[in-house]
Amino acid sequence: MLFSTKSGTGSQLIDFQRYDTQPGMLFTMYPGQIHAWEARQEIEGYVLFFTDDFFNLRYHNHQLREFPFFNYETASPFIQIDLASRKGEEFLSLWESMLSESLTMAKDYEKVLRSYLNILLLLSQREYYFQYGVQNQEENQGEKLIKQFTQLIGKHYFQKHQVKDYAEILLISPNYLNTLCTRITGKHAGVLIRDRIMLEAKRHLIHETQTVAQIGMELGFEDNSYFSRFFRKYSGMSPEMFRRENR
Repeated sequence: MLFSTKSGTGSQLIDFQRYDTQPGMLFTMYPGQIHAWEARQEIEGYVLFFTDDFFNLRYHNHQLREFPFFNYETASPFIQIDLASRKGEEFLSLWESMLSESLTMAKDYEKVLRSYLNILLLLSQREYYFQYGVQNQEENQGEKLIKQFTQLIGKHYFQKHQVKDYAEILLISPNYLNTLCTRITGKHAGVLIRDRIMLEAKRHLIHETQTVAQIGMELGFEDNSYFSRFFRKYSGMSPEMFRRENR
């Protein structure tokens, strides 16, 4: 999902992280994220929902996760654009073209929308690199390894909880993986794994009707008491209390 603001202020909660919202911000989100917003003023803007399949039907060799803002473990979920600038006018014009195309539903409108979406993502990527100080857009080997690591976490967090499990897949030592993670993300490899497990636990507690024990089993904790201790240690409350306070 893409969400771009034209006017109004407020705040957004994305996976339990709060972000102030101002005109000219473009947020990127992916399926399964916890999202809520609070408007201090009436917010006007654009929201675009799309699926991987929709995009990959045309751009199958350009996976969405290659865009830096969709690397959700390490990336910031937004960019800021000055709407009064020429660049801002280009973004607004593109959004309006997409809106018009979706409303008219003329022949081949989905193909046109797909092309507009690709342009929007590419322009957003260019702006992302500029705003977050990426001088060399070509990833070095260390950055590629970290991207592979975070993608592996997304696939195996419910089975593999140890740094050594991922280091073995990546054919590097756990110490080297820790060193890379600390240098590039500012977090130890084990913290990235733990953060993903905690995020999924919170999502399940809010959205699912499973018992705490069932959620723990699904996340790879055979001992329910260990899962409860793990959750309490890193959230400051029991799973049951978190569920009551956030539903």
